[in-house]
Amino acid sequence: MSVWRSRAVQALRLFPLGLMAATAFVAYAVIVWTLPRGFDWTDEAFVDVMIASNRVAVGEPWGFQHLLNPLYVLTGESVLALRIMRLGGYVLLSVALVLLARAILRRLSIAVGRSGWLAVLLIAQVGTFVAWSYPPRYLSHNELASWLSQIGVALALLSLAWGLSGTDARLAARALWPVWLGLGAATALLVFAKVTSGVAFAAVLALIYLVPNSTFRAWKRGTAAGAGAAAVLLLLWGSGYPIRAYWHNVTSLFLDPSAQADFDHPISELVAMYGRTLADAGKAVLPALALFALAMVTARLARRHSGGGAWRWASWLLGALLVVALLRLPKVSVWDYLGALIVFLGLAGVIGLLVLRGEGATTHGSAAHRRIAVAAGGIALTAAPFISAVGTNNNLPGQFLFAATLWAVLLGVALVLLAEHDMALRSPAQVIPVAIVCTLLLMSALAVKASADEPYRTPSLWSQDTTTSAPEFRGMLLTKGEAEWMDWMSNAGKSLHADGVPTIAISSPGALYAFNHSGYANPRIESYLPVSVSSVRSACRKGPPKDLFVLQPGTAVSDGPSTVGVAAALAECGIDFPGDFALAASREAPEPAFDMRIWRLAPHRTPADASSWPP
Repeated sequence: MSVWRSRAVQALRLFPLGLMAATAFVAYAVIVWTLPRGFDWTDEAFVDVMIASNRVAVGEPWGFQHLLNPLYVLTGESVLALRIMRLGGYVLLSVALVLLARAILRRLSIAVGRSGWLAVLLIAQVGTFVAWSYPPRYLSHNELASWLSQIGVALALLSLAWGLSGTDARLAARALWPVWLGLGAATALLVFAKVTSGVAFAAVLALIYLVPNSTFRAWKRGTAAGAGAAAVLLLLWGSGYPIRAYWHNVTSLFLDPSAQADFDHPISELVAMYGRTLADAGKAVLPALALFALAMVTARLARRHSGGGAWRWASWLLGALLVVALLRLPKVSVWDYLGALIVFLGLAGVIGLLVLRGEGATTHGSAAHRRIAVAAGGIALTAAPFISAVGTNNNLPGQFLFAATLWAVLLGVALVLLAEHDMALRSPAQVIPVAIVCTLLLMSALAVKASADEPYRTPSLWSQDTTTSAPEFRGMLLTKGEAEWMDWMSNAGKSLHADGVPTIAISSPGALYAFNHSGYANPRIESYLPVSVSSVRSACRKGPPKDLFVLQPGTAVSDGPSTVGVAAALAECGIDFPGDFALAASREAPEPAFDMRIWRLAPHRTPADASSWPP
């Protein structure tokens, strides 16, 4: 009888893991099924043209495209390949962060069982799922900044853990040389992927550097970090990264008033928005966080009182109320909802660690040193998503969705440690961590499905099932109208021998991507983006082109602000649009967005019947 009872108890303990694994499997199935479906013809098209053309940006400090272009070429130059890399990146990130968390806890002599680490890995998938819950699914500076900043913070925490462990200096040196090499390399890559994130991470790394570490002296840390950064710089220089042009854009953004005006995102405006949106997210999660804190305190009291009846009921009640509070997070918009969910992940993880108060940890050094190291680690851990997001002109908590994995691992570790303590004492409070992790995983999985039902700027992904002959979209499934449009644009580019010819696309980066993905000007010319119109002016000033295409979709009417802006920019270098152009090809479609007129600068005129091309 006792054997059957022990087996039943073991089965009950494994049930939450099974439920979490099943939820994660279904969410990944949805992601994989929808991976080739749909396309964002604005932001995703802009990013893909930047990567495909390897364009040297003007007036904007974009550098991610130079890092991703070699991978784009190596993997076959397609949208689908970029999306697969994005998914693979998030999966590998979750595995890497869990392995680093395991190394950190081992340095501090905190034991977690295999099933516990499996649970943490499953919870880490919340970070992957929220990144796939907001429909733009392209690989860009957001992902690079997210991955590098989270890995960098985890490496910094590992360095602090080695400093607290009292390990032999020789053994520590063998481990920390590669850690600080990696930190230096991550800093350099961040600077050239997204400069604001690079600066923010460098500030956090400077704080970690200042924490005393008798096992790996400051000069060694500085030398290793400098060597890592130098290696990256040498690699970038050797691969042809336009370092000088990139730094010119960066310095202009901070020092040139005209560049700041074109960029149109004053720092004061961004700071005000960050504060407002963070306050809104804090208000949204306050009830859930208060219940979480009460639940954690109750769990500790339940352990002290050996799980008495009153504490058992209190634990269950608080767990139920917490689940309800999480499920009732405001859903005013997907962006705000996901931001609030991620803020809960981070703050709840911090609360969980504060409740644990380092139970089971073995550290060395003076009390002051331990306090300094813990404070620096806490700042770095809290700052990780901010490092990735800083510089955005979007809702700040919503931007955290690209960098939520580390906070998910943080909360997962805290909850697993609490659950294992409760299981060891057979406390009923163990139901609270189990309920929280299952709820969070389920919420993020449901958000993945919701993004497939109502995606960004395109119909439901489930309804998109038409292929296109455009090489960049091979393997992709679009709506019938979009697929026919891409077929036409791709064929037009081939028939007009547009490869390598400077091209300007008015409000139509998707058409530009299929036509010839020219990097002559900003891929997304919009009147409300002054820097995009300025890019035409800057390109023209370098020397009026001898050959030039202008793509004008049906939505960009002749007297529209974007069309007028392009005409005015070209006029500054003596080109009259459309007076100096001939109509090379045109297309009419039921939807104006799929209409297209392709203009070509004289003397490359085409026959009078060009408007009927292709036959």
